[in-house]
Amino acid sequence: MITYPSRTWQERRVCGTPPLGMVKAGAFARAWGITRQVLYTYGLMGILAADSTSPGGQKWYGTAAAQRMATIRLMQGEGKTLAEIRDAVECNSIPALPVV
Repeated sequence: MITYPSRTWQERRVCGTPPLGMVKAGAFARAWGITRQVLYTYGLMGILAADSTSPGGQKWYGTAAAQRMATIRLMQGEGKTLAEIRDAVECNSIPALPVV
């Protein structure tokens, strides 16, 4: 069994703090009124990717992800399916909307 040196709570806290202007996945999902599972699904489908990832694997979302999420919401409002949104994202045919 491999053992790793334990870190102090201060070191763990530093690793888990997102950079300035970014939020963790749960906070991003709450801000957009979706669940973390939906966010995870969007990531698996290639619709929405995290802007950064911590050394421990936490996903962090920033302005670029917020712009993409605004675009996704607009396309969903137009009645597009997730598959159609994914295809548009793959072709880079959707512009990023500014977040107000």
